[in-house]
Amino acid sequence: MAVKEYLPNEFAVSEGVTVQLRSPPDWDAFEWELTRFVNEAHLLTRFRHPNLVRVSDYFEANNTAYIVMDYEDSQPLDVLRRHSLKQHAYRSGAKRKRSSAAAAVPVLVCQTHWATHSDQGG
Repeated sequence: MAVKEYLPNEFAVSEGVTVQLRSPPDWDAFEWELTRFVNEAHLLTRFRHPNLVRVSDYFEANNTAYIVMDYEDSQPLDVLRRHSLKQHAYRSGAKRKRSSAAAAVPVLVCQTHWATHSDQGG
């Protein structure tokens, strides 16, 4: 299991187990992004796809929120993307073509963005 914490460095710092805002005027932006983080977590709990890490739960505590997901032992996404691009270039003989896997990332982001706004009535 892996846990992702909402801790935006531009707004907050972790002090022990509690998240504290850097300055009071940041509260509105912090709260807005925290709400989006929780909404995204809720949406991700409904996805079941072999190419997505399974999100099993989410919760709010310590002035922040957390996403509980399966732990996947792998390389960072930027490393996998570079490797995918190199393999595609090798197979096709082209030096700068995007792989279908790399091209699919924006589609997933757009679909997630649409689903989030659809769920919110937007």
